Amino acid sequence: MYKTEFRYRGETLMLIAQPEGKGWKVILPDGSAHTVLHATADANNLTLHTPTGRIQVAFARTAQGVEIQYQGHVYRFQRAEPTRRGATQH
Repeated sequence: MYKTEFRYRGETLMLIAQPEGKGWKVILPDGSAHTVLHATADANNLTLHTPTGRIQVAFARTAQGVEIQYQGHVYRFQRAEPTRRGATQH
């Protein structure tokens, strides 16, 4: 399973992806689940193949995080700061 946190408009959001069949089950921050059968990426584009079709988004890595362009909108995501916890216990 892959789990990551990021910040968008001051809110911390979590994205989860876990293997499912021949693809991945992706759970978005709103709790909705989607199936991705195959994904490819090059330097500036991410293509997701789903049971209902293909989704292509442009993205750019920045010093702050990632910018994603989708359907005429730009979404800017920042890396979430790791949660600070007490002393490490073994």
